[in-house]
Amino acid sequence: MKFLYFHDRLLRDIYRCAQVRSRLLQFIKSTPVDMILVSTHNKNIRDLKPIDFLSYKKDIKVYDTQDTLPMEGVRLYEDSLIIQNHVFKPVDGTVFVISTEPNLTSTAIFMDFFSDERFEDYHSDLTDDQMVELQNQIKKKTRYN
Repeated sequence: MKFLYFHDRLLRDIYRCAQVRSRLLQFIKSTPVDMILVSTHNKNIRDLKPIDFLSYKKDIKVYDTQDTLPMEGVRLYEDSLIIQNHVFKPVDGTVFVISTEPNLTSTAIFMDFFSDERFEDYHSDLTDDQMVELQNQIKKKTRYN
């Protein structure tokens, strides 16, 4: 079984996270994945599930900390994932690709150069809608351009 693991911070409605989700979608299109595990702090996780960027691939099941996982010996917490006594800690901008067959293996894929929260303002906190509006305003012709 092959699955992805990350923290729900990747699902925030900001430009940087949207870019990471876009890269993640391209990865999912090229790599078979059985399920996605998401560590969450949010008790209203149903609003955060990444259905928007997985809608083309409805057979991938998404589980979070609120769900009962279909695998023995796997525990998903708000800040970590434990499989066969191996602990995985989510890192902003990074997605773990974990395979359980034939042996447990994992690879951390770095998807965001500015994953350090100190650089988040570099990309801004604008939502996708605000980014589109800003781009439209920039494209408008004025007497100065």
